[in-house]
Formats: sequence, structure tokens, C-alpha cells
Amino acid sequence: MTYEVKIAKRNLSINLTHHSYIDLGIFNVNATTHSFLYPALKTDWGCDINETDLEFEVNGKRCKYVGFMELYTQLHGDKSFRDFERDLFTQIEEVVAKQIVKEYPGTAITNL
Repeated sequence: MTYEVKIAKRNLSINLTHHSYIDLGIFNVNATTHSFLYPALKTDWGCDINETDLEFEVNGKRCKYVGFMELYTQLHGDKSFRDFERDLFTQIEEVVAKQIVKEYPGTAITNL
């Protein structure tokens, strides 16, 4: 039997993923930022930056997150990695937000 299917409503939303890279000399940071773009009421688009994942490389080789955190802490002291990571998230997500607004003019970025 064939049924007549009718679309009752359509919601438009876009999942975005941005990959970024920071060269810090002997080590590098690779970041993947996930965000959600949706039609908004007061602006053309709204966007939530949901999550940024970090990977670290030392001398071009990927290393374990916990190992890098311990090395960084040993080199720079207690709570230094927490501050370093927070600064990375802030700067990466600001760059991603600017890119999203450039690609989708009229976008209001939330949670920054």
C-alpha cells in the first residue's frame, strides 16, 4: 500500500565544523570547533558554538592529551595548563565566530 505523505513543517539548521591550526614552535595545536547555525527571530541567523576539541603535537607527532597537559604543567607550573587551554579556546572560538559571520552575514553568535 502506498501512503500519501505530507510535510507538515521544515526546520532549517546547519551543523558547521571548522578545523584550525596554531604553530607554537616546538609544538602545535590542532583544533576542531563544532557549531550549530539556525534561523533566528531578531537576526538572519543565530549560531551556537558548541565545542572545541584540541589535539597537541610535539615535534610533528601527535601526543596524548594527558601527557601534553602533564608536560606543560611540569614546565610552567600548577594551573598553567588550565589558563593556556582557556586562552586557546577563547581565541580559536573568536576566530571561528568571525569566519561564520563573514560566511553568513547577519549572524548573532551566542555563548562567546
